[in-house]
Parts: sequence; C-alpha cells; structure tokens
Amino acid sequence: MRRTGKSGVVLVLLIFVTIVFLFPLYWFVSTSFKKPTEIWVNPVKWVFVPTTVNYVEVLQSVLLPFLNSVSITAGSLIISFAFGLPCAYALGRFNLKRKDSLAFNFLTQFMLPPMAMAVAFFITFTSLGLVGSRLALMLCYVTFDLPLVVWLMKDYFESLPKEIDEAAMVDGCTPAGSFFRISLPLVKPGITVAAIMCFIFTWNEYFYAVILTQRRTQTLPLLLGLYFRQYQVAWGNIAALGMITITPVVVFGILVQKRLVRGLTLGAVKG
Repeated sequence: MRRTGKSGVVLVLLIFVTIVFLFPLYWFVSTSFKKPTEIWVNPVKWVFVPTTVNYVEVLQSVLLPFLNSVSITAGSLIISFAFGLPCAYALGRFNLKRKDSLAFNFLTQFMLPPMAMAVAFFITFTSLGLVGSRLALMLCYVTFDLPLVVWLMKDYFESLPKEIDEAAMVDGCTPAGSFFRISLPLVKPGITVAAIMCFIFTWNEYFYAVILTQRRTQTLPLLLGLYFRQYQVAWGNIAALGMITITPVVVFGILVQKRLVRGLTLGAVKG
C-alpha cells in the first residue's frame, strides 16, 4: 500500500511538472492559430476556431530567409566537422604535448560572450568586403561550432579502446585509414550529439545575424523583428513564424533520437 501510495504521488507530481513545462508550448501553438482579435481578449479565450491566416501571411516572406538559414547552417556545420573531427581525433588518440591545454583553449573560445567578438568580426569582415554576405555569417558561426565539435568529440575518441587502433595498424591501416574506417563509424552517436547542438545554436542565432547580414541575406530569426510594429505587436504572426523556425530542429531531433540518447552516454564511459 505504501509503495502504491508513493507511486501515485510521484505520478501526480510528474503530470503536474509536465503540464507546467508544456503549457508555454500550448500557448505558443494556440496563439499561432488565433485571429488578432482573439489574442487580446480578456478573459482569455480558451475555445476558438483555428485559422491559418497567420501562417499565410508569414509564408509570403519566409522563403528567402529560410534558404539563407539552411545554407548558412549547413555550410557552418560542414566546415566545423571537416576540421573539427580530425583535430578532436588527434587530441583524443595521440600523446601530444599540452593537449589538455589545447582542448581547454577550444572550450574558452566557445565560452566567449558574443558581445566580446562582435566588433572584431564586424571590422574584419568589413575590411574583407564580406559584410552582408552569407559567407561572413557562416565563418562567424564556424568560430563557435568548431571549438564545440573539438571539445565534445575529443572525449568520444578517448573513450575508444586503444587496442582498436593497434589492431588496425597491424592489418596495415594508416592513421588516416584508422580514423575514417574504424574510429568515425564507432563515434557516430557522438557526432549526432555535436551536430544537433551546433545545429540548434547556428539555426537560432540572432545577435551576429543582425550585425553581419543585409535584407537579402537575413535569416529566419531576424524576421521576428518585422512584426514588432509601431503601434502593435503581431503576436499571431510571431507565433506562426516561431513554429516554422523550430520545426526543422524538432524534426531533426526526432530523426536522430536513438543516436542522440546513445551519444549522450557513450562519451561518459572510458574504454
């Protein structure tokens, strides 16, 4: 009886916590399907007829920013993983001098506040004539995604038994061959974790996008500013745009869910 009572209390607490956490999401989704006149009514209108008018208005201007976000995010992740994975492999598998200090330097780069680097980025890209281009924002994000990839993947490569590399060398495999044929397939869950973290950061980034883009290269988060008007805030449009913005992240997370769970625990186990 006591165990049943405790289970019931735990269940009630879990339900309560779930409702608390899901309520903002419910409010966000419901607002995106409300008419402007239904958003501002008092008391709150819980029952309403859903409408897609907010989505129709947002979709008229979302295509180019969406393509910009896709190209910038994809380019940033490709560059970060192309350079970050070999670097993490070297730090994790080879006996390098001061490799812990090098790894910590990568972490400190990721920990820098955006405001600290904003002026330097703007001056650098202005002198190169890249302000207002996708390349400028892509390279800016690489400076944060790359350290994150190195820092995360270093532990995953270290967790692999060294006997795997030794066996590969005996079979005539070069260090590069061991990296591509042996180590990379074994750390796919870790790559998934690093990819989704970099994807979320890059896809949702706002501060640098304001500084380094122009109207033709603006990303999805910047569209939110268009709906903060002089006399009214179009909360319905903002909610609809927010739903469109987070959908790729949610879909990506669902697709890699199994590998994500494995990746979150794999690096914690040392070989």
